[in-house]
Amino acid sequence: MKKLAIFLIVISFILVACGKKNVEDISGTITVVTSYTDAESRFKEVEDGFKSLYPNVEDIKWESTGGDYDDYITKRMTTGDYGDVLLIPFSMTNKPETLEQFMEPIGDYSDVSKEYDFSDQAMYNEKTYALPISVNTLGMLYNEDVFKAAGVEKIPTSSEEMYEACQKIEKNNKLCWYSNLNSLPMLWSGAITSYGGEQYMSDILKSKTIVNEGQPYREIFDFVYNMITKGYTEEDPLTGDYMKSEQLVADGDAAFMIMGSQSLGSVKEKSTNPDSIKMAPFPVMFNGKQSMPIGPDELIGVSNKSTNKKTAMAFLKYLISSDSGYAYSNYGFSPEKDGNKDAPKDIAYQIEDYDTIRTIANEDPATVSEFYNIANKANLSSMSSPLTDLITVATNNQDYQQFLNKLEKDWKQAIEDSK
Repeated sequence: MKKLAIFLIVISFILVACGKKNVEDISGTITVVTSYTDAESRFKEVEDGFKSLYPNVEDIKWESTGGDYDDYITKRMTTGDYGDVLLIPFSMTNKPETLEQFMEPIGDYSDVSKEYDFSDQAMYNEKTYALPISVNTLGMLYNEDVFKAAGVEKIPTSSEEMYEACQKIEKNNKLCWYSNLNSLPMLWSGAITSYGGEQYMSDILKSKTIVNEGQPYREIFDFVYNMITKGYTEEDPLTGDYMKSEQLVADGDAAFMIMGSQSLGSVKEKSTNPDSIKMAPFPVMFNGKQSMPIGPDELIGVSNKSTNKKTAMAFLKYLISSDSGYAYSNYGFSPEKDGNKDAPKDIAYQIEDYDTIRTIANEDPATVSEFYNIANKANLSSMSSPLTDLITVATNNQDYQQFLNKLEKDWKQAIEDSK
């Protein structure tokens, strides 16, 4: 027993010494480059928390570019001087081979994916090069008071239920859905998994069709078309005003908008009853259940030209962790697996009351490549173009079936052209 006690004491000293060495290794100064013009104040609590963990860190310098961040940082990366930690440009994820040219690997994907969700969003040669700074839900950002005042106690789980709810809401002289379809149609690209599941690409490729009844694109187009033609949106969805929509939802003059949870804070601040401003999934059931879509915000990584990579990597991992609290302050969640158990109550319901589903298809790379090869040729790689066309059809009493027929024809032609 005496020998065992001595052994345990020695081990404890070794562990303490190793831990101290690890803390001492995280030191010096790093530069973080972001698109946020208020980065220094936005990340003040994160910086303070990081420095309390690693007292040998002298300074964190914040560089805020504003403007067209992607264009700015892409040009700057060619100089070799682009900070230690940075938000990576979206264009880089479309050319994953450039990741290893500019970014330090966080680790092997097989290992990183065990710790973090969406670790496949900046991956090349089985290595992960960036992770989400936070993950946010996407769906109905709504005013609960408006629904309840109209006698709608349960948030709709289908298009039909939504039409019925809107009819009641409109009787109270309230706008049901401020669509923002003129400025934010791309958000609906994140809705497709809600309507078709995380393997919707495989299902569409197997069917060789795109807008047959029951398919995810068709369900979304039907919903948008019916909401416009039934008069449940702003008068002209081609000239919507996003800032106005936030205020209308906050004031209870509109029931909901389609948006990510990162806008919750802004709408709550504008409301006299912020507790009534909440998030809900899209009004659809897939395989018998309604799921809250969740996806990555901007991706952040470490420069492979950094001269202080240990500190830079430690900062990245702290920033995106639930411990830093940054994601919560942005009304989102940490990408850590099982890392949001202590999420604040005013946002936790989003992942506790609903199953979650990725806003990005969970398919093998070959399937994704095949799908987008066809989708690009058919002008369906995003929802922006078809929804813009659909608004014109719906607001000008044009033939909806003709719109669908053209999409189907273009899709089948794209399949032929891809052979």
